[in-house]
Amino acid sequence: MVHREKGNRSTKYEVQCTITDTGTGIPKDELKHIFTPFYTKKEKEGTGLGLYIVKSLVEQNSGKITVESEVGKGTTFWLEFSP
Repeated sequence: MVHREKGNRSTKYEVQCTITDTGTGIPKDELKHIFTPFYTKKEKEGTGLGLYIVKSLVEQNSGKITVESEVGKGTTFWLEFSP
């Protein structure tokens, strides 16, 4: 879901994007590592660069990315961009 607030100056971000899944979730002790380059829990696939690249691109565009996850329930990422 992408939400754009227009004319509302109560938020410092103009564009907010929320990405939610109902997968297995990420354990709390792993959350602090998910944006680290080459960090992965998969043995046979992936390079561990995906979320690192996303975070880098978001920050290069004056944005912010946050994540919340609960094991067994899923994960939500918030991407927020300033004008």
